[in-house]
Amino acid sequence: MPKRSSPSAPSYTRFSSPCSPTLSEFLSSYNKTALAFFEGATQPDGAMPEPLKVMRQIWVSAKSVDGPSWTVETGGEFSSDDNNRNDRLEFLRDDGPEGYCSEFLRDDGPEGYCSFILQKSVDAIKETTQKVPVTTLPLAYAAESGPSDGDTMETSSPIWVFVGRNKKNASIQGRPEHTDSISHSGTFHYQISGSKIWRLRPTDELWKNSENDLNEDTIFEIECREGDVIVLNTRLWWHSTSLPSTSNARGGCSISIARDLHFNKDLSDELTADGLTNVDGIYAPRDIEEGTVVFRESDMPDAELHRVKHGDHNCEVVELEEEEEEGEGEGEGEDGEETTMMAVVSTRQIKAGEFYTLPESSDDENWKEFDEDDEDDDDGGF
Repeated sequence: MPKRSSPSAPSYTRFSSPCSPTLSEFLSSYNKTALAFFEGATQPDGAMPEPLKVMRQIWVSAKSVDGPSWTVETGGEFSSDDNNRNDRLEFLRDDGPEGYCSEFLRDDGPEGYCSFILQKSVDAIKETTQKVPVTTLPLAYAAESGPSDGDTMETSSPIWVFVGRNKKNASIQGRPEHTDSISHSGTFHYQISGSKIWRLRPTDELWKNSENDLNEDTIFEIECREGDVIVLNTRLWWHSTSLPSTSNARGGCSISIARDLHFNKDLSDELTADGLTNVDGIYAPRDIEEGTVVFRESDMPDAELHRVKHGDHNCEVVELEEEEEEGEGEGEGEDGEETTMMAVVSTRQIKAGEFYTLPESSDDENWKEFDEDDEDDDDGGF
């Protein structure tokens, strides 16, 4: 059952089976807090049989096109304290005899917490929607078939799959607390097997909203157990997750899926060519030393970097001075003139598989300057 940090903490929206709200009923409360919880969206007799086996089959179907999305979340044998972590990462990224990263999805696979995105494999997405009991909000009717009191909902095609195996009593910690730069209305997470604990803290933008009773001291700890669904806007909630022991979980794993939701919006301007609206961060493909230029203004990726608490970040935005060589550049001045450009530089050593992060401070003038220039040029950005 979900729990709050203290008896005096404000409430978030909860729906308990067999209660299934209409879309309008759901939105009337969700729009106030950007958080909702469905307890027992599926009952034990409706659970997906052999969840790890099913996900292994789906991975085999998708790996040829969606293989590069495999991400080590953190923890277990992949901990940064493990001297063999990089060797293990390279092994898992190697397309070995049984396929890309499939060792982790074996019944006797290693401990850890990983994820992948079903994005380009149409067959794998179709198979997932057919075999997973809940692949969109568990409402009282098929909301996507039409409007309800003027409200509409769309579920994005890509599916995030999270798999964790924890053989110890102590929890495996996920990524540090962060927010996501997203444009959609929120994301729903359905817990297929095992459990996952969400620790949530509202952003200033959210708790200062006069329509809710949140405050700066609000902290929720919500345990999603098998059959539960949590829905939240990860731009408005600082969030982190952890995995309790999975020794007694079906398949010995915590398995969940997630999809993006759009409420009362036209998707035509929001979806990318492949339908992906929330690329879940950018991770280091190899070990990065402190002081390394990760991205320059000229090669910024078209995705967002996570914002985390100051002190937890591993990158910062700086202004670099570079000497322009003869014949290069379009600016005025003599050849050899020094020019400046914005760049993202690592502030500490970053391990392979770790996500690049920036500090949450809103006073980063360098970042503001670049972000404004980038919007004017319409070149994309973080």
